[in-house]
Amino acid sequence: MLTPELIKVIAPHARDDYVKSLTSDAGWITLARYKITGNTDRLAGFLANCMHETGGLIILRESLNYKTPRRLREVWPSRFGSKSDAELLQLCGNEKALASVVYNGRMGNRPGTDDGYIFRGAGYLQTTGREGFIKYGKLVGIDFSADPPPSTDDASALLVMAAAEWAAGSCNELCEAGNFAGACAVINVGNAS
Repeated sequence: MLTPELIKVIAPHARDDYVKSLTSDAGWITLARYKITGNTDRLAGFLANCMHETGGLIILRESLNYKTPRRLREVWPSRFGSKSDAELLQLCGNEKALASVVYNGRMGNRPGTDDGYIFRGAGYLQTTGREGFIKYGKLVGIDFSADPPPSTDDASALLVMAAAEWAAGSCNELCEAGNFAGACAVINVGNAS
């Protein structure tokens, strides 16, 4: 079982709600249900991905508050590499506009809505997109298909969603086979299979 002391060693500035949900009996049961506790490679892979996606268990929601066109090009080179500074300046400091450009029309996000912003990354694995929120939200009794959708700040619910997303992407098996990079790719760019 994970302890608060262990989590604080690997993530000294971790949010209290993340620590509490990861180290609770219910949190351990969740990780076991999705077979993440099956061996140390699985658990280490899951925790490492969580640490990466949340900046050490600090980030609850993805920030899209980019300040410069240069940074937008670094993060999304294929999307913004050929755009002018003038075009990109309209997106700098405007999270909703940027979310609409980078996330709407994909991952179940509807064009012409605030879906890209509402369903931007959240929780341990920064689950992103209306489709993922609806799919994994059902597991915790949250109906993200409602307009407007409910809040996503419950760390325990977000842990269930992350564990389910991890298992659905065959990340346990990838880590067990020594393919940590493959598990990272599934979480960050979508299922590689």
